[in-house]
Amino acid sequence: MMMQMETNERNKLQGSYRILQDPQGDLVMIIEAREEEPDCPLFIYDGHDIALLCRTLASCVKLNNIADDARELLLAADEIFIAEIKGADIVRDYYASVKIVPNVMDLIAL
Repeated sequence: MMMQMETNERNKLQGSYRILQDPQGDLVMIIEAREEEPDCPLFIYDGHDIALLCRTLASCVKLNNIADDARELLLAADEIFIAEIKGADIVRDYYASVKIVPNVMDLIAL
């Protein structure tokens, strides 16, 4: 199955993101809003500098340059809270399960 990709290299505004930790220790990712609603979102990660946020089975966002301080937290997380924003407004929010894989790059069709 080929996944549709958006990258923060090709589209800086659409692919920009921030990963934060809230006061309770939960992970929060802030990302620019997409057009379609998420369906069974999944955050796929391997412990390195690239992750995939699969919002649907056919559409994933490639996240480059995962910060060093977020990597260990992501590896230990079961889920991440996603807030999609447009300007200063939150358009939608949801949880994505975190799936740890051996190599994210193996899942990306180049």
